[in-house]
Amino acid sequence: MSEKYGDSVAVHLRHFPLPNHPGSEPAARAMQAALRQGKGWELGEILFANARSLGPESVLGLAEQVGLGDLERFKADFASDEVKAEVQNDLKAGREARLRSTPTILVNGLPYQGQRSVEGFGAVVEAEIKKADALLAGGTPIAQIYETLAKQNLAK
Repeated sequence: MSEKYGDSVAVHLRHFPLPNHPGSEPAARAMQAALRQGKGWELGEILFANARSLGPESVLGLAEQVGLGDLERFKADFASDEVKAEVQNDLKAGREARLRSTPTILVNGLPYQGQRSVEGFGAVVEAEIKKADALLAGGTPIAQIYETLAKQNLAK
């Protein structure tokens, strides 16, 4: 994405642990803890591959497979109130965005259902860039563009 769109596009991962999937909350905390050591995406792939058998103990074992530099730090981060709050904040934001399932992809608050590739996202991303450019031309500060577009899209 960054090769084609540069700084016009940012990709953010947010957690949405579902209550009917007891392993999703520990998995989200594990990924957040691994992100602190630059291994979050690697752990995420392993977690998704093992989604049916996730729990607090199993995610710790899976974390060992990604080559974390400091396993004790990972365990402390995994159990920390800060990481728990990050996951809860993501869950709250997902509920506010009216999410119902995971994974869900949003583009400025719009649910995306198409092909999961740069080509698939292209039309939606380019339409959102045009909206952002119009807001900028109309005087909206750049720091407010995402929030403005997300609110507009959620209102639809």
